Amino acid sequence: MSDPNESSLLISETGNASGSYSSISVSRSADKKPQNRFNFLRAKSLQAKSSHVMTDFWRYTKQTHDNKTGERVWYDSYTTINWLEDSQKEQTRLRNLSTKPRFFRFIDTLQDWSLTIIIGVLCGIAAGFISESTEVLTELKTGYCRKNWWLQHHSCKEDWVTWSTYFGTQNMEFVMFCFIGMVLSFLASQLVLKNPTVVPNIIGSNNNPQSSNFTAQNSKPTVPSSNSVRIAYYGAGSGIPEVKTILSGFVIHGYLGFKILIVKSVGLILAVASGIMVGKEGPMVHIASCIGNISTRIYPKYANNESRKRQVISASAAAGVSVAFGAPIGGVLFSLEEVSYYFSNSTLLYSFLCALVAAVVLRAFDPFGTGKIVMFKVFYDNNYKWFEMPFFLLIGIFGGLWGSLYIKYNTKLNVLRRKYFKSSTFLPTIEVLIITFFSLAISYPNLATRMPLPSMVGKLFQSCNPDHTKESSMFCVGGKRTYDQVFFNLAYALFIRGFLTIISFGLKIPSGLVLPSMSIGAIFGRIVGTFVQYAVEKFDWRFFSDCASVKGSCITPGLYALVGAGAALTGATRTTISVAVILFELTESLTYTLPVMIAIVIAKWVADVFDRSSIYDKVMDLNGYPLLDVKTNFIFNKLCSGDIVSADSPAISVDQINTVASVTKLVQSIRKEGHFDSGIALVNRSLALVGSISCEELYSAINRLDEWPTDSEVKFTSSPIESSKSKYSNSGSKRNFTSTSINSV
Repeated sequence: MSDPNESSLLISETGNASGSYSSISVSRSADKKPQNRFNFLRAKSLQAKSSHVMTDFWRYTKQTHDNKTGERVWYDSYTTINWLEDSQKEQTRLRNLSTKPRFFRFIDTLQDWSLTIIIGVLCGIAAGFISESTEVLTELKTGYCRKNWWLQHHSCKEDWVTWSTYFGTQNMEFVMFCFIGMVLSFLASQLVLKNPTVVPNIIGSNNNPQSSNFTAQNSKPTVPSSNSVRIAYYGAGSGIPEVKTILSGFVIHGYLGFKILIVKSVGLILAVASGIMVGKEGPMVHIASCIGNISTRIYPKYANNESRKRQVISASAAAGVSVAFGAPIGGVLFSLEEVSYYFSNSTLLYSFLCALVAAVVLRAFDPFGTGKIVMFKVFYDNNYKWFEMPFFLLIGIFGGLWGSLYIKYNTKLNVLRRKYFKSSTFLPTIEVLIITFFSLAISYPNLATRMPLPSMVGKLFQSCNPDHTKESSMFCVGGKRTYDQVFFNLAYALFIRGFLTIISFGLKIPSGLVLPSMSIGAIFGRIVGTFVQYAVEKFDWRFFSDCASVKGSCITPGLYALVGAGAALTGATRTTISVAVILFELTESLTYTLPVMIAIVIAKWVADVFDRSSIYDKVMDLNGYPLLDVKTNFIFNKLCSGDIVSADSPAISVDQINTVASVTKLVQSIRKEGHFDSGIALVNRSLALVGSISCEELYSAINRLDEWPTDSEVKFTSSPIESSKSKYSNSGSKRNFTSTSINSV
């Protein structure tokens, strides 16, 4: 029987040296009473002889044994979820459900499918709205519809008025092209910058944030350094690195919330329409993930379980890629290959349905004006020849080199942005305006670079035929257009687009890199294809003998552009299978599977020679997001744990006197340095490890003792307190939990 004057704080942790629990008991003398017993206790609880205040998981364990759903386990931001706890919670829920009538199990299954369909519908609606709005604002830079200003050029027809016609001077077309683009980018940046979030700097100011001999007995609270917190703009960037980190179990509160959903959606429309070299594919994954996260609140079994919630977000990410490209199968594979951390068979099925529903809803909007969901429709008259294989290999090499170059210099630029901009909102705004004006000014003289990015890539994929349009003729030889002119247009576009792609990703606006990277590869591929076409026409080499029996041109430069798009995207993202499938779905073409796959594999190999990290991995490293990638191979040597642990790492001696004050100072010092998710070693008098305690678990427990005397002694034992163990011996006491039990008279 425990002392009635002893108040006990119990913390259980698995995985210590002895395989048993680490328990903490907080003792106070009988004549010392807390000024205010825990605020969360009701008055009648204070009158009881023994009252027990339990955390979310402990309450859930009791509730699930009473056939209730349970409560949500709350995790602080920038910590990781407990996969084992969530798995145990789900198993308990299913066990309780199995005892109910079959109707309840049917309803439970129906919730899974209905939530998937709801998310797919919402993602399709959001994508349709974003696509339509982007097209309207993009064409606003060149003119407007006199009858209905929100109509696009192809719908307005004869009522379309250019700005040169409206103002009566040709120069105003360039002025309005740049002015409207800068206004749109300014609004996009302000939308992002006006919604900052103060987050802990989880990178820390140095690699060893703890001072020498940093233990609970001699620790002192330190003043937060300038690097202890930083400003994050959740609406900026792609969103894929953060979504990938969240799916791995990391917690970033607010990143998938309703406010960021609105900021990202509206900001994406403005940013893409402004003419900056950014795409909407990555942000669409973020937007779809926000929709999935918000939708989980419909059903408690998802809202109260972080592990189950992440399965829904994985399916939502697949729907995001599906509506961005009109490629549902590629979206599922992209979520599996690049975004998701854990992808079970059930998640695969839900992702497929979610992507399918989203694509069907998007089809109703007809965003591309073709009556289909595919972004690019191509048809090639000629099949590829075997002598073209070396050129496809060359394109693959370029894709790998481009990806490595892009990642290297874009990362350096983003490091400089982080160093000099810090929490300033003025400098990022000026940078956005300068880059917008520069992008529009150098793109305007050339028709190939002036057209919107999706239109340009679509023209590059097309084959040359007599009825091609004025824009596509920029890349075709015929009439008065010579090979020299075509090469110049393509080379100019390659240089301009490549440079703008490097400097644009990382601006304080919503921005993606998928379509910009594809455009770079498509331009280079078109250059190679045009060169091969020129060589076949000019030189009667035996190497080109396969073309002798073909009437007309046997080379299709558009095919080379298609191959280049896949190679460049693989070089930047390091994804392979999903890229190939997305391209096949985009173009509705399976005939050219082999060239595309060859170039993608070569690009992957070449890029990995320089660095195995993708652009998304670099962004995660720059932001300090923790991710143990399942695709990473770790090399283990013969080092012992003592060889890799610093001698001044935070530790608590269980054989010495520890007080609430000393433990609190230790935890607060660690948190001030931004190491929320670290652990504290428990050592004995000889400094041998006897256990460990999560810093966040200890912080949560110590927080309950704010009103207690600071000299209360904290004792660490190898087993739970007797009163608590006997009370909960039948409630699964061998699970990870945090509880506080108070014995009072």
